[in-house]
Amino acid sequence: MDALLTWLKDYSPAVVVLLAAGAVFLFVAKTVVEKAVTARLDAYAEDLRLRLGRRSGFEEKILTDRYVAFSDLFMRLQRITTTLNRRRSGQALPEGFLVGIDIVPLTEVYEELSVREMLLGPRLHAPLTAAAGIALQLANAQGSEDWARLEPTWLDAVKRLKTAADEEFSLASIRW
Repeated sequence: MDALLTWLKDYSPAVVVLLAAGAVFLFVAKTVVEKAVTARLDAYAEDLRLRLGRRSGFEEKILTDRYVAFSDLFMRLQRITTTLNRRRSGQALPEGFLVGIDIVPLTEVYEELSVREMLLGPRLHAPLTAAAGIALQLANAQGSEDWARLEPTWLDAVKRLKTAADEEFSLASIRW
């Protein structure tokens, strides 16, 4: 305000009005530009937050589906080897377990492994495939000596599956 009075003393009123109008114009322009930039940055930040939220939701869904697929396949392989061990002990196989020379549940596991390869990812798919191969070897074991030779291999495969699951899902770090 003091600057305006000083200008009135030194300059004509028309020049002072022009200077004041210029100052008002600059102030209004600065405010409008600041608000436009702020609005644009806020819109960009909101868009980014929403995209990250959708991506996070997608990743969470994939991780959940991966865990369900892994645990299902692991459980099925465990059941297959348990049934094969029961057969070795003289118990009858469940109906539909063996059709000709095909072990139906093991074939289904191989199909699931093929279909869900991308979902499982290489860290889980490889040890599951290896474990299915060992289960197939156990199914083809001719006698107790073959089974005894393959059993430690199966137990190692189970350990590798548990390790892979812990690496993938950090199961050991979950606390209640």
